[in-house]
Amino acid sequence: MSIVIDKRIIPLTSLPRSGSTLLMSILNQNTSFTAFPDSDLPVLLVSIKAWSSEKIKNSQLPHKVFQESIINFCRSGAEAWLNNNCPTNFSIDKNRAWIHQHQFMFQVFPNIKMILNIRDLRFVINSMLKAQSNTFNINFQNYYQNLNEDFMIQRIKDCLNVKCLKQSLVALKELIDIGPSYREQILIFRNEELILNPQNSMNRIYDFFELPRYEHDFNHIEKVEPHYDNMYMPYGNHQIRSKLETKLPETLTHVPKRYADWIVEEYKWFYEFFYPEVLRQ
Repeated sequence: MSIVIDKRIIPLTSLPRSGSTLLMSILNQNTSFTAFPDSDLPVLLVSIKAWSSEKIKNSQLPHKVFQESIINFCRSGAEAWLNNNCPTNFSIDKNRAWIHQHQFMFQVFPNIKMILNIRDLRFVINSMLKAQSNTFNINFQNYYQNLNEDFMIQRIKDCLNVKCLKQSLVALKELIDIGPSYREQILIFRNEELILNPQNSMNRIYDFFELPRYEHDFNHIEKVEPHYDNMYMPYGNHQIRSKLETKLPETLTHVPKRYADWIVEEYKWFYEFFYPEVLRQ
């Protein structure tokens, strides 16, 4: 059974603290797009997947028929969801579930293309440590399990094991090591390139999706609302500046150099594939 969805989903998924809120807000300037921050749609689809994985054990339908029925159910549900909630032709659907559950998502939507927003992992950790320093909701004692190990290393390791970051890194590693056929349907979009070459970076998105290019205004960026933060605290501060500053931070304010070097060494696979220039420095 073939289902055609008239309205097109453009999933925007990312590493945490990598600028996806900024990118979504820029894309939302295009009147052909409607942006959905932390969209419910992929969460709903993943919930159906979880339910069906349990239900299939007792289903009277043959395995193949049951699975095909669930896939088509998800496609039809997505079509109804978009028709009910998206007033434009394109939905910018921002949620990390798209990459965390990429195998399932490409089963439901075999021809879909995604934007995967990434950032130098050292600066992701720097942003997370900065967020920790600005909140009272973190009990730092919990980080220190080993009194014989450097406390800063333990904090960094804890950041790397925060669920949203760990799941994203696992998905990235899987895309590299397994190399699924749909890998070419994922646009790797580096936050640094957006900052340094904003319009050229946006052109890459339009070209990837085979859409007409759009001239964006990087001096008047309005954040998409509502965008609920508390569930992601302390790492969910989605505030953005209204003007894009085309300059990268020069220093890691919360990660001293030797710890930054440790991150690069421990996650060399990440830098070899996504940031090879860092290894050449």
